[in-house]
Amino acid sequence: MALHHIPDTAAVLGNLTASLHPGGWVALADLDADPANTFHADDFDGHRGIDRHALAASLRELGYLDVAERTALRVTKAKHGTDHTHDIFLVTGRRPG
Repeated sequence: MALHHIPDTAAVLGNLTASLHPGGWVALADLDADPANTFHADDFDGHRGIDRHALAASLRELGYLDVAERTALRVTKAKHGTDHTHDIFLVTGRRPG
């Protein structure tokens, strides 16, 4: 749940890949895309969630194998007096060994 707070997610993925031992696995959990910004405060300046399919595609482009994505959790959070349901995804992949 940190990626959507980081401005340059591509740099993070690159650094993560460089740090991961060959054959190692990465598991990233984050907030699904939230274009209406119903999860954070109105003045939140990070990403409005992360597109899980785009993240999985980025891992594949970086050479990861066995990339998978799924909903890991569903949470409900109130904003301005209204409950909103949000999916938290899990994307995993294995660096070639």
